[in-house]
Amino acid sequence: MKTTPQKPETSLKAMNIPVTTRFRMPATVWALGWVSFFTDVSTELVYPLLPVFLTATLGASMAFVGLVEGIAESTADKQA
Repeated sequence: MKTTPQKPETSLKAMNIPVTTRFRMPATVWALGWVSFFTDVSTELVYPLLPVFLTATLGASMAFVGLVEGIAESTADKQA
């Protein structure tokens, strides 16, 4: 009679690792997540102010602002 060798259990439960340790994310992952969040928020806050900055501070014409916005829209990656 042939017997197949038993596979050793390698699950976390079999290794007696506590639940809190099993699902803990490293601090680096949390830090990168927060950096990404604040980058997205700051981008969304600054984007609407760009036309005001171009016209009031730099003295650009409304036609130039329209050109910049048109180029930005045409090069944006739209996946609808």
